[in-house]
Amino acid sequence: QLAEAKKKYKDNAFQFQAYKNALDDQLKAAQEKLDEKNRKEDAKKKLEATQKTAEGLANDPNATFKARLASLEAETKANDEAYKARAISEDQYIENKRKNTEAVKALDKAELDSKISTAGAIGDALGNLSELVGKQTAAGKAFAAAQATISAITGAVQSFTSLSVIPIVG
Repeated sequence: QLAEAKKKYKDNAFQFQAYKNALDDQLKAAQEKLDEKNRKEDAKKKLEATQKTAEGLANDPNATFKARLASLEAETKANDEAYKARAISEDQYIENKRKNTEAVKALDKAELDSKISTAGAIGDALGNLSELVGKQTAAGKAFAAAQATISAITGAVQSFTSLSVIPIVG
């Protein structure tokens, strides 16, 4: 097109430059449109990849709570980026955010349950040591006191967490 315009406007440099500028503007607009399309596709692919990773970690019994949480945080970030790039709709964004929030809550609960279970096991072990050593000895009394303390704390935490799911009416 530019070669044809050069022949057509060879005697009029002003018209040729105007034609060239118009072509440059069209090219720039087409490139911006393509760049925007690529940004949307990249954001959507990144979101899908992070969702797949988070799902894989959620189903992996060997994954640590920290790794699962990091994966969910990455998914949240990718969801925000995809929405900002207009790669997903507002409804998709809200639904992804809701699912992610629920997954974080479930992970937090599972981690707390695991810690309570571990503390309970330690308390039971201390109680067994107390009986083994003898409840009337100084060491036996110390083990029994430690067991009682751990049991009280885990009981309080369990009671608090069970109350936290009951909605307050009023």
